[in-house]
Amino acid sequence: MTRSDMSRLEIHSLSVTLGDRAVLSDFSLTLDGGEFVAVVGPNGSGKSTLLRTIAGDLVPTNGSVRIDGVNPAAVDAATAATIRSYLPQTHVTDIGFDVATVVGFGAYTSDGIEEPRERVNTSMRRVGVADLAGRPFRELSGGEQRRVTIARVLCQDAPLMLLDEPTDSLDLGHADRVMSVAADEASKGRIVVSTSHDLNAAGRHATSMVLMHNGHVIRSGTPSEVLDADLLSDVYETTVTVLPHPTTGTPIVIR
Repeated sequence: MTRSDMSRLEIHSLSVTLGDRAVLSDFSLTLDGGEFVAVVGPNGSGKSTLLRTIAGDLVPTNGSVRIDGVNPAAVDAATAATIRSYLPQTHVTDIGFDVATVVGFGAYTSDGIEEPRERVNTSMRRVGVADLAGRPFRELSGGEQRRVTIARVLCQDAPLMLLDEPTDSLDLGHADRVMSVAADEASKGRIVVSTSHDLNAAGRHATSMVLMHNGHVIRSGTPSEVLDADLLSDVYETTVTVLPHPTTGTPIVIR
C-alpha cells in the first residue's frame, strides 16, 4: 500500500450547530502522516459530530477542514473516498453480500499498488475475519460485522482514516487487535483519528489524545498529559484513579 508522505489534516476554528444546539465549538487541530489521535470524552461531547464533519458528511457552521488541501464537503463522494476512509458509529446490517464482497467495496476507491483481491485478503486477515470471507454479512454477529466494516476501511487505503468507536461490540482480544492495527497504519504514514470510550486502549495505542466535553476541547497532548485523575474525575463526574502500567508505564484509568 502507498500513501503520500506529505499527508496533512488541518482543522481550523471548527464549529457545528445542529438545530439550536452548539455541538462543536472552535475546534482546531493539525495532524501529519504518522499520527494517531484518540478523541475521548463523555457521551454528547461532540466526538461523532467531529468525525462526521472531518469526513465531509456535515458542513460546519464556521471554520474549515482540509485534507491535503481539499475540503471533503466540497467534492463528490468518489473524490472524498480517495482522501479519507470513514467508519461511522453505526452501519447497515442487512447487506445481501458475502464478507469478501463487502470488504472489497473499499478496494474500488484505492489507488494502492496491490491488486484488489490481495488488498481484500490482507485487510481481512489483519482484523481476523478471513475465515468469514464466504459468509453472508447479514448472518454475522454484531462484533463480526464491526470487524468486517473495519476491514473495508483498511482496504480503502486513503491517507486519512476516521474511526468512530471502532471497538464497539468487540471483545477484549479483538478490540486490542483493532487498535493495534490502527496504530500500525499510523506507523506506516497514515493519519488516524479515532473516537473511543475505552480510555485505557486509547492511551495504550494512540500517539496523542484530545479530551472533549460539551463540544469543547478540554485538554490535548500525550496520553500521560490527558489521562489525569483530577481532570477525568471532573469531566466524567465520577472519581477515577490513574496508575502507571507495571510493565509499559502507560497510564491506566481505574474507577
